[in-house]
Amino acid sequence: MKPYLLTDRVCLRSWRESDLPDLVDLDADPEVMRYINGGHPTSLEAVRASLLVIQGYEKRYEGTLGNWIAIDRASDEFMGWFVLRPDKVNLEDRTRLELGYRLRRKFWGRGVATEVSRALLAKAWELGAKEVFARTHHTNRASARVMEKIGMHLEARYLDPIFVQDDKMTLLYSIRSRGLEGDVG
Repeated sequence: MKPYLLTDRVCLRSWRESDLPDLVDLDADPEVMRYINGGHPTSLEAVRASLLVIQGYEKRYEGTLGNWIAIDRASDEFMGWFVLRPDKVNLEDRTRLELGYRLRRKFWGRGVATEVSRALLAKAWELGAKEVFARTHHTNRASARVMEKIGMHLEARYLDPIFVQDDKMTLLYSIRSRGLEGDVG
């Protein structure tokens, strides 16, 4: 199976049924899930349901947009996943794409999220996107720093019901395609 994207250290590839144990393990780490749902594990059934949705994205966008498993190229180890897809509000708009990721704690602080996010931005522009956005809980400084390192700018703060914490304040970052009239970054 041909990889979706390669960086110096990471291979992004399609999800497989055999990835389920690694995905469940990823979502079982309270620190990984801390900013997503308050640190609660995701059930096998929920991960399996997500896999079906993700496989639907891959089919819908003919392998150009969706979610991918991140594999360490040196060790062939599961690292987590990355996403580049249209906003869930308008799945037909391929000009405004969402960027996101979830990594095993072992790979935090190593520049992996920044490395792959930069490569996904380049891929987004190649695919004709005009804007890429990402969201994070306002207390997740590590993710906010990744967004800033790749050139995204804070666009908004808002309450997002996706977060189960009492504090649902979300940061929305975005970057526009270079060369658009009036674009500043």
